Amino acid sequence: MACPTSKGWGYYFMIEHTFFSPGRFEREANEFAWQLLFDEESCRSEYDGDIGRYAREEGIVELVKYRK
Repeated sequence: MACPTSKGWGYYFMIEHTFFSPGRFEREANEFAWQLLFDEESCRSEYDGDIGRYAREEGIVELVKYRK
């Protein structure tokens, strides 16, 4: 499960040049990015959400962007 730290750092999943803004896919995107940091192969093959399906079918161009 993903959460920002006390210093306010957050991460956002990025596909090509598209960012998920807060809303429908934000939680799923952030959880996927968090899992991808630790186990990319497992995430690509086992993640069941829309973003996991995209990663399996289209591939991932850029993984995570950090911001303060």
